[in-house]
Amino acid sequence: MKTGALFVVLLSMAWSCDGYLDQFSMDKLSTEAEVSPSFAAPVAYGNFSIQDILEAVNDSSGLISQTEDSLLYIYFSDTAFAFEAGEFLDVPDQNAVDFRFRIGSEVNELSGIDLDLWGSLLEGQEYSFQNYEKIEFTTETDDRIDSIVLNSGTLNLELYSDLRHDGTINIQSSSIIDSDGNQLDTVYIISDLSGNYDVTKVVDLAGYTFVMSHSNDSTFVDMSFLLNFTLSSAGISADENVGIKVSVVDIGFQALYGFIGEREVANMEESIDLNFFDNVDGLPDFYFADPQFSLSVHNSYGVPLSLNIQNLGARSATDGTYTTLDFEDDKNVFQVAAPTVDQLGETVTSEWNINTETSNIDELISSVPDKIDISFLATIGSPEGTTAQNFFLENSKMELETEVILPLWFSTSGYTLKDTLDIDLSDIMSNVSFIEGLNLRLTTTNEWPLELLAQIYFLDDSDSIVASLFDEKKALISASPVDEETGLLDEVALEPYVLPVMLDSDDLNGMEDATRMMLEITVVTSTTSEGLVVPVKFLSKYMLNYQVSLGVDFRINPMELGLE
Repeated sequence: MKTGALFVVLLSMAWSCDGYLDQFSMDKLSTEAEVSPSFAAPVAYGNFSIQDILEAVNDSSGLISQTEDSLLYIYFSDTAFAFEAGEFLDVPDQNAVDFRFRIGSEVNELSGIDLDLWGSLLEGQEYSFQNYEKIEFTTETDDRIDSIVLNSGTLNLELYSDLRHDGTINIQSSSIIDSDGNQLDTVYIISDLSGNYDVTKVVDLAGYTFVMSHSNDSTFVDMSFLLNFTLSSAGISADENVGIKVSVVDIGFQALYGFIGEREVANMEESIDLNFFDNVDGLPDFYFADPQFSLSVHNSYGVPLSLNIQNLGARSATDGTYTTLDFEDDKNVFQVAAPTVDQLGETVTSEWNINTETSNIDELISSVPDKIDISFLATIGSPEGTTAQNFFLENSKMELETEVILPLWFSTSGYTLKDTLDIDLSDIMSNVSFIEGLNLRLTTTNEWPLELLAQIYFLDDSDSIVASLFDEKKALISASPVDEETGLLDEVALEPYVLPVMLDSDDLNGMEDATRMMLEITVVTSTTSEGLVVPVKFLSKYMLNYQVSLGVDFRINPMELGLE
């Protein structure tokens, strides 16, 4: 008696949803006739969601979004450039200027020392004289600074005198104002009867405001120097010197107002890594029908800016080739708006959308890029003849933000999806001689507007394919019906697709080692009569449901079981 075969049959009957073990009495089984029991049961079911698939492709990046009407799209944004105020405008150190008081009888008392007047004075009497000077401020050639508020800076005052008399020097400027609104007014004592007075004084300019004057092409602040000496017994000669050297260094500004001339900022280059396709096994041939590349410039400088896109290219993830973005009518220069003085501290945003109407962005994105390279030439400043006042604040900045929007309205010549399930056939298939036939039925409900090619593979423990359901051509599952007016799924016309497959005992060889079953779906968008692919829209709610049912017909011969 073949107890092993009998066990398989009995186990199979017990496993059957029809409960054959309870329906048969073995002692009444005829020994002269074959019995052909059968059972059928669903063995696998599942679904593919378009949104789930895309999120699985890139589950960590969070690039998948959807519109209010459930249209899925890939969204990526990045800050390509960010510039602080100091990167556009630098106020250099203002080099030392030597204001020397002249000595001689020909000099009037407001600009120098009158020797005749000096000689008429008695010892102990005071002699005062004053000089007015201009400290010039320079930046770029075409800039005009009206005022500047400093958050750092140093006013260096080097005082020197060959005069052998005690005295004071009073330094004043109505153009240099501290944070409390007080004008610069400081006094230093000159006390060196040897005539070797040389001292450097430092004024911390943090919080000070410089109010500029203009003459022709010069920008300057006014300062006055009042010297007061008490005559000693020493005399004075024409070769003696008294004066002051003034410099402003380490300038950092809180705010700067005036006119900023045009200047270029070069070497603005950036690479944006697109990792959406990193996890895709075998990159498909995608064509996105409506890709969008957007530029947003957030500008809090009170200075106009223009951007010239010198290069925008994408590297293909499939073969490394580059596709360059070409603009219609060479419209690759963008003017960036700036806040006005009455919008101090505010940010103005300028936006541009680069799409298929203005460029070949569809060709660039359809290369399936893994990197986008951008280079800009930026020009800041007001054109000559502009009267609007410009400004910079210490926290002013300009940010260039890039966005890539890929609505899932695309076509593909073939993209394969796989789903693997455990299905242990070892008990059933341990002796195929008892199996008369195996009926496998694949039932699908396809809501996708795509044609699908289906194949089922049987795998062993090492994931090697031991058998396939279709020998040559995959089964074709039709695309879902779409309402021509709305372009959406026609749910009324949607029907399940049933694919029955009959396998006889000869077809089952090799399947006894199968422990897993893999459903493989290849997605193909439809084509026109001219062979052109037709883009379709994808909604997140679209599903592909499937169910695999297995039926087995057994042939039981009592003589083979040793029951005669």
